[in-house]
Amino acid sequence: MIPHKTDPIQGVILHEYDGIEEADNHLPLWWLFIFFGAVAFGVFYWSYYQAWHLGPDTRELYAAEMAERLTAGGEVTDEVLTSLAGESSIVVAGRTTFEANCVVCHGDQGQGNIGPNLTDSSWIHGGTPTEIYATARDGVSARGMPQWGPVLGDRSLQGVIAYVLSIRDTNLTGRPAEGEVYDPSAAAETEAGALPTLPAMGTPPGAERTEAEPAEAEPTEAEPTEAEPAATTEAAALPSSP
Repeated sequence: MIPHKTDPIQGVILHEYDGIEEADNHLPLWWLFIFFGAVAFGVFYWSYYQAWHLGPDTRELYAAEMAERLTAGGEVTDEVLTSLAGESSIVVAGRTTFEANCVVCHGDQGQGNIGPNLTDSSWIHGGTPTEIYATARDGVSARGMPQWGPVLGDRSLQGVIAYVLSIRDTNLTGRPAEGEVYDPSAAAETEAGALPTLPAMGTPPGAERTEAEPAEAEPTEAEPTEAEPAATTEAAALPSSP
């Protein structure tokens, strides 16, 4: 058996290939502590937040913060209402309010009755969260929908909208779809706005016409009239001075 070479820093060299020497030493204790600690923390975090749901995850904390902002009188935005739709406690409270006030017109599951179906993707007065909120708050007198803002208050109304957002696109059998289909991606493009079309670089101002305008005729040299030769003849006939 060929004895292994020993390096003063690495220790016993077990392998050597193409000039590369490889030793086999124990990993430092601090590295092992960090590694196994990270594994243990990952298992604990997954079990606590994801598997057993013993504590709120980051999404729920974010929704709670948005709700707190609304309670403090913050602005109602699409982002805030969408985050509320992801908060289970707010959705449950909104469903309770919905069942107490909205079932007669919209059905017990939002499938529609004398009022439109809230589970499809079509909306009569706009499908963004803030448009749905404004419709419920201000009402639609022409269709017999009262103003729910003064009746329910902002907090309860926001819970109802959170519930409505959670059930839309579930497409329950009920009243046929009404209004226009709401596409979130198309709405985002509309809000971004289209960029104006700019003329090509180097194009002088006023040259970006769709159709070429006819150029005005350039003035030509005046042609001699018939009176000119006569005037010349008369001038030639005059007597010269002495």
